[in-house]
Amino acid sequence: MPKEKKYKLDEIALQMGHEVGEVAEKNHSFKITDVEVLVNNALDAVTKENWAKCGDHCTKIQDKDLVKEGLRDEILEPIILTISRRQFK
Repeated sequence: MPKEKKYKLDEIALQMGHEVGEVAEKNHSFKITDVEVLVNNALDAVTKENWAKCGDHCTKIQDKDLVKEGLRDEILEPIILTISRRQFK
């Protein structure tokens, strides 16, 4: 990926503490067979520790969402809707 090109998705990922683009950085031929090799190499380099960190990160995000859900339920009053069906003659 040329240095002058910046992608919004990459910027968002970096802001959230993620590194994106290993394959793109190493892709110089732009041939699908070469990209496939780069992807497989990147996947082979993933360790148990990498996966564990990803799992921990997901758990933290889910826990935050559950807390937000609980707070939302405490703050909002229940809304009861009664729906009746009218019969027209």
